[in-house]
Amino acid sequence: MRASPLVLKDYFTTEFRFSAQPGFHLKSPSEATIDPSDIAVQVEQLLTPDDAQVRSYQITVQLEPSAVEKFPWTFHISLVGFFEVLPSWPDDQIDRLFGANAPALLYSAARESLSMVSGHGPYTRALLPSITFVPLAEEKVKEAEPQPDKQHSTTNETGPL
Repeated sequence: MRASPLVLKDYFTTEFRFSAQPGFHLKSPSEATIDPSDIAVQVEQLLTPDDAQVRSYQITVQLEPSAVEKFPWTFHISLVGFFEVLPSWPDDQIDRLFGANAPALLYSAARESLSMVSGHGPYTRALLPSITFVPLAEEKVKEAEPQPDKQHSTTNETGPL
C-alpha cells in the first residue's frame, strides 16, 4: 500500500435532500437495491486556478425520476471537493488522475452520507452502487472529438458503468 498522489484537501455538502415515501410497502430489503441505472451522477470540474495540480470538483447524485416508484425513499446530494496532485506525479497523467479519482472520492462521501441518513429512517438503508469514473477506450475517443455545444463546458455526466 502507498499514499495516493491525489490529495483530498477538503470537501463539503452543498445540498442534501432525503425523503422517505410514507406507506411504501417493501416486501424484502433486497427490493431496495439500487442499480447504476437507477441513479443520475453529474460531475463538474469547477474553476481551476493557474496551477494545473490543484482543482475542485462538484458531484451530484440523485435517484432517476423513472426509478422513484421502485424505492421507499428519494434523494439528491451534491458535494464539492478540493484536490491537489503531488508534484512528483507525471504532468501527462494529471488529467487522468483527477478525472477518475476526484469524483470517486466524492461519490464515496455521498454514499456514506446517504447510507447514514437513510439508515435512521423507517425503511432499509440506501446504498449507492459501485461505479467507475475511468472512461472506457471508446469513451476516450468520443471525448476527444469536438462537441459543438460542449466544447467549452466543464460538465461531464456519468451514467451507469
